[in-house]
Amino acid sequence: MLSTDMEACAKALHEADRILVIGCSGGGKSTLSQQICARLDLPYISMDRDFYWFPGWVKRGRSETRGMIADAVAGDRWLMDGTGSSSFDLRMPRAGFIIWVRMPL
Repeated sequence: MLSTDMEACAKALHEADRILVIGCSGGGKSTLSQQICARLDLPYISMDRDFYWFPGWVKRGRSETRGMIADAVAGDRWLMDGTGSSSFDLRMPRAGFIIWVRMPL
């Protein structure tokens, strides 16, 4: 649903069990995501923290990352924060609500 009806969007957000938050780096995705998770009691999944990087900013391998993402999206309830378009095919079909955070020009 692409909607500008804020009441309808708020209702759909509260009813969603799986939420994606995507957008540009530095746009506030993580802050917004953590606030939504606290309010809706959803598990928070950070693409960067949980999948892409080992400590010290060492990148995880692509096949291992995709497997971890596939396992995570199979869950019943979650909010996943991160844009990584290479995994949209895994994440978008499972998401019940998608928030695109846009930075002002």
